[in-house]
Amino acid sequence: LRLWPELYKTQLDAIFMALSMDAHARRIPLEIMMPALRTAEDVCIVGEIVKQVALEWNVRPERYSFGIMAETLDMCRDID
Repeated sequence: LRLWPELYKTQLDAIFMALSMDAHARRIPLEIMMPALRTAEDVCIVGEIVKQVALEWNVRPERYSFGIMAETLDMCRDID
């Protein structure tokens, strides 16, 4: 994660840009699921990136939800 914050930001820019450009998409609840996170700290860091990028695109917090894809054994162990 520490090597990839710009990758997450780029992905989020694309998501929020698509949301802002598609009138139909604006009516559907947006669920952001981020992959390749390993620890609770990673989730917090990416969660803050999500909030920052949403603010940049003027997307209110109630308009989207943020979750993770528990893909690694570390994350599955720390899921709670």
